[in-house]
Amino acid sequence: MVGTAIDPMEFGITDPRADVEESLHRIILLDQQIKALTDEREILRDAARMALNHDGTPIIDMERGIVAMFREKRKPASIDLVAMAKHPEQGVHIIEAARSGVLNASLTPLRALKGKAEWVDALLKMEMPSGITVELRIESTRSN
Repeated sequence: MVGTAIDPMEFGITDPRADVEESLHRIILLDQQIKALTDEREILRDAARMALNHDGTPIIDMERGIVAMFREKRKPASIDLVAMAKHPEQGVHIIEAARSGVLNASLTPLRALKGKAEWVDALLKMEMPSGITVELRIESTRSN
C-alpha cells in the first residue's frame, strides 16, 4: 500500500515527542531548583568567608565533622607581558613569540575596548573564526 500512512499507535508505539516534552518541562524545573540552591549556597559561603576573614581561625563543627578554613592556592604561572613591553628592546621578543604561535589575546577585554584604541581595532581585525558547535538549550518561555 504505497502512500498509506502507518499509525504508530496501532503497534503500541506512543508519541515520543510527548515524552520528550514532559522531560523538557522536568529539566526546566530542575534547572530552577539548581539555580535556587546555587544562589543559597553562595550566600552561605559568603557568610562563612566573612566569619573566617574576621579572625582567620578555622571554623570547626565537631558534631558534624565539618571544618572551614582558607587555604592558599597556587595560581598557574604566567608571563608578565606588560612589564616586558615597558622595555623597548623586549618588543622584538614579544613579536617573535606571537609569530611562533605561543601568544593568544583574550577577546572579551579586547572587544570591550573596541573603537577606543587603534591597536585594539588592529588586533580585532585579525580575529580568527572559531568552530561552530551546537548546544542544546532548554529555557522556559513563561514563569511558573
